[in-house]
Amino acid sequence: MANFKIADKLTRKSEGGYTADADDNGNWTGGKKDIGVLIGTKYGISAPVLMAYLGRIPTVAEMKNLSEETVDKIYIKNYWTPIRGNEITNQNIANDIYDMAVNAGVGTAIILAKRARNIKESSKMDNQFVKTLNQEV
Repeated sequence: MANFKIADKLTRKSEGGYTADADDNGNWTGGKKDIGVLIGTKYGISAPVLMAYLGRIPTVAEMKNLSEETVDKIYIKNYWTPIRGNEITNQNIANDIYDMAVNAGVGTAIILAKRARNIKESSKMDNQFVKTLNQEV
């Protein structure tokens, strides 16, 4: 089965440290420039994602001090588990779908993975699609 740590290490290479660019929608708790509170992002975790994880508006200090342990929990809960990464046998396939899920959303990642295989598109990682992926070499 694919390994989260391997996939995540590749994806996180492109995710930086703390930033609070006011022109970046992901830095605002409302998900749009000037909507909500400017909290920033860290390790690719946007303000709305951290807010959803905590169940409240985070502080700038919480974002700046976001631990890698918490980031792992968020990435596993929000991206790895929904793409069923632990059930995919080919690490490279899991890496690609996971990376796309982190960067474009889980539904988009699944749709694109199905499109690449000429499978009827849906945003659901169903049993048949996992089986299809696991038949690939």
